[in-house]
Formats: sequence, structure tokens, C-alpha cells
Amino acid sequence: MSLTDLYREIILEHARHPQHKGSLAEPVSFQAGLNNPTCGDEVIVQVRVGPGGTIEEGKFDGVGCSISMAAASIMSGMVAGRTLAEAKQLIDAYTAMVSGKQAPTDELAELAAFAGVAQFPMRVKCATLPFHALQKGIARYEEGF
Repeated sequence: MSLTDLYREIILEHARHPQHKGSLAEPVSFQAGLNNPTCGDEVIVQVRVGPGGTIEEGKFDGVGCSISMAAASIMSGMVAGRTLAEAKQLIDAYTAMVSGKQAPTDELAELAAFAGVAQFPMRVKCATLPFHALQKGIARYEEGF
């Protein structure tokens, strides 16, 4: 199996059997949703923030292509246990990777399957949609909304 096939399989597995999909039990610290009208992807991210600004749990819900749903699935699991600042760093690093501006790093190992998206500019929006929703939610949370 080639690396490309392995990455394709990881994305398809998360799309078929997403992890962390659904709604959080109360209390929810913030939620944010975005859509991509170009392809119809929609995602809502919910996060519970604990003491010290550490993300206790993240979930998502939505509909969309395999790339956006797989990205949301993996992202939701990766943010648990991170501070909001660390989550923002993850968002920045991931966005740079899928845009072709940065190679996958150890921090992005779980998300390395999405590095090839950079070759398909129309799919970058799909891959980054859940991350941008998380970014939007963090910004609102930090502003007190």
C-alpha cells in the first residue's frame, strides 16, 4: 500500500465512522458554525473549556464531503487537553500545511493525510472548514460572546 493510499484510507475511515460527532452535554463553553456554499459542507463545532483555558472536550456536527468530515473528526479529538493558545497554534500550522506553505510536522502527524489537499485548491476550503469554525468559536469565547 502506498502512502497516498494509506492517507486516502485514513480520510475515508474518519468520514465513514467519524469520532467525536454529535453534541456535547451541557455546559458548552462555545459553539461556532460555518458552511462552504461552493460544495455544501456545513460544520458546527462545540467545545467545553475547563479551568485555565484548557479544552476538556470537543465535538462537531455537520454534513459534507469526506475531507471536511474527516478533518472535523480528527480535529475534535486533537484539541482535547490543549489550551486555547495551543489550539490556535494547531489551527495555524494545519492551515499552512493544507495550503502548501508548510510540510507536515510531528505536531501534525495525525493530520498528515491532509497535506496532499494543497494540490487541489478547491478542496482546501473543505479541509480547513472545521478548523476555521473552531477559530471563530475561540475568538468569540475570548471576546466574551
